[in-house]
Amino acid sequence: FGQMLQKRKILDHVTMDHDFDNNGNFFRIQPYMKPKVLNSFRVWVDRVESDAMALLNRLNKLMGSIISKVTDGNGYVDYLAAAEDEKYFTFEENVCELQGVSMASMDDKTKLAFGINLYNLMIKYAFIKHGIPDSDLARGSFYNGVSFNIGGTVLSFHDLENGILRGNKKPPYQPTVKFLRGDPRLKLVLSKPDPRIHFGLNCGAKSCPPVKKFTVDAIEEELRIVALAFCEQSDNVIVDDDKCELHLSTIFNWYQSDFADSKSKLVKVIVTYLRGDSKEKLQKMIESKKDIKVKFTKYDWGTNALKSKTYSSNFLQA
Repeated sequence: FGQMLQKRKILDHVTMDHDFDNNGNFFRIQPYMKPKVLNSFRVWVDRVESDAMALLNRLNKLMGSIISKVTDGNGYVDYLAAAEDEKYFTFEENVCELQGVSMASMDDKTKLAFGINLYNLMIKYAFIKHGIPDSDLARGSFYNGVSFNIGGTVLSFHDLENGILRGNKKPPYQPTVKFLRGDPRLKLVLSKPDPRIHFGLNCGAKSCPPVKKFTVDAIEEELRIVALAFCEQSDNVIVDDDKCELHLSTIFNWYQSDFADSKSKLVKVIVTYLRGDSKEKLQKMIESKKDIKVKFTKYDWGTNALKSKTYSSNFLQA
């Protein structure tokens, strides 16, 4: 019976190098084999949806139905209750289908839309499964450690964001790029990264942009719209023409190199994301040739959690 379970990939040896026997070896059932990998509840051996975007849409709808039932009138989510929802088991199984999706075969537009949607979906899944980090140290472990299997390639949140979507650039406060020479994941890197991904990626914090659905055919227009929406919020951009100051979300500080190679050039980029009075004020400030002082606002790492587990790196240990 044990050999049958191993053959069907329901259990395996703890180091995956022994067949099932009665010699005192230790085995684990599949959901506990790779705790770092979110979608490792089962090994996917069934048919894989050929349209990766359609698969992701189906998974997003399923997750949405779970989250909506545990969200109160103020938009706060009971992530503990989500883990007990009857559909969560179905999601845990269905999300394993991503093990059969190849990002290497996608063109850049598909990879961009797929990547943003995947990131936002997996953040919700990680909050339910592993909890929410509550310190800088815990956040480093969470975004670097929690991962997912896409087509046999294991990616963390930082791998997806900084390695693939940002064109393999250094993450903030890190000394090196995510994918070093010889890393097979280099073939997944976007050839022409778009800085507007930062208006679409939602890491779960209150200072992040809201979650939107992105599509392959309309990705350019969708990114244009979310850029305008993000920058018209006073939490993210404030133009103070009296003091000749520009107050920006910390996102523009962390990822300044994606937008411009200097603060002065960053100002000229920001004006392209504005409209109405704010755009007119900033344009006049630029044309005045005065020194515009750029200040970055404090990032709010709070979340929409009503109830949740507190993330610990111990959760990633087998």
